[in-house]
Parts: sequence; C-alpha cells; structure tokens
Amino acid sequence: MVDRKALPRAAALTGAALLALLTACGSPQAAPAPTPAAPTTTAKRAPTTVLVPQVDISVRPAPTTARPTVAGTTAPPPPPAPTTTAPPPASAPAPTTTTSAREDTRRYDQIALGGFPCAEVGTTAVDPTGRRLVCRSGQRGWLRWEG
Repeated sequence: MVDRKALPRAAALTGAALLALLTACGSPQAAPAPTPAAPTTTAKRAPTTVLVPQVDISVRPAPTTARPTVAGTTAPPPPPAPTTTAPPPASAPAPTTTTSAREDTRRYDQIALGGFPCAEVGTTAVDPTGRRLVCRSGQRGWLRWEG
C-alpha cells in the first residue's frame, strides 16, 4: 500500500521541476539562434542539345522456300492387340480389431484445445492440428483436455 504522504510529495517535486524548466528555458536569450539559410543562385544554364546518330534501318523480306511434302501412306493402320482381363485377386481375410484400432474408429465431432477446461470425463475431441484429446481430471480435480 502507498503512504498517504507519497502523493503530495510527488506532486510537489513534479511542480518544482516544471517551474525550474520554465524559468530556465523560458527567456528569449535561452532559445538557440536560427541558422542562416543557404543562399540560392539563379544562374541560367544554356540548353543542352542531344545529338542522335542517324542509322539506316531497312527491313528485308526473308526468302520464301517451298514447304516439304509428306508422302501419304495408303495402308490401313494395324488392328489393336487383343486384351485379356485377369481375374481379381482373392480377398484378404478381415483383420482382427484391437483396442487401439477401436479408438481410431471413434467419431470426433468436437474440436478443443489441449489444457482448456472440459465438461465430462472421458469425452473425446480433436485439436485444430488433428491430435486426439480426452477429457481427464487434472490438477486440483479440474477437468482438462489432454492429448
């Protein structure tokens, strides 16, 4: 807690400092003298002329050449090769499910953030990155999302 006399003391010191600054820097003699502006010259320059060399450019048409002709074939294309269909492979037996596989098939309809409060123990959710979260009892008995 702040002492009762601290506020008036701070206000008195601030006022004294402000008064000292105003009296020391308030006179016109204390202000810095303005710097003289640099003189500007208005000398006129002679206009400059740029000489561009004249170059003779002419466009000549390219010589035309006859297009090569392709000899046409009269033979019909060969028939496509016959295709044989292979029988489908035998189906593999269904894998046995384990407890971890059962957890993967659960639906995660909720999106939650790890460490945030949750409502019921055992509720499942996913975080925005796709990690699976479960509602568990944490410190002090509070329910939190844990991954």
